[in-house]
Amino acid sequence: MTIELPPGASVAETQRVTGQAVAILRAAPEVQQVFEDAPRPGFASLTITFKPGGERSRTSGEFERAYTPQLQAIAGARISFRGQTDNP
Repeated sequence: MTIELPPGASVAETQRVTGQAVAILRAAPEVQQVFEDAPRPGFASLTITFKPGGERSRTSGEFERAYTPQLQAIAGARISFRGQTDNP
């Protein structure tokens, strides 16, 4: 997942938005871990590790569709999933 903020975004703003996204993801019952990398102001990359298929009720594609509205509601950020397949 990538997070992009408008040009000129500060480190603090990047951390705030990334923190909001991470909190939403970590609260999801399907998620085992979230790793974050913010190499520069205005951009962050999140890697989501899902629980094994037998321990969750949604595929990764279903998860993406369910959580996209919440994540896109974070003000000032463009958030997108990448490389998703509909894995069980």
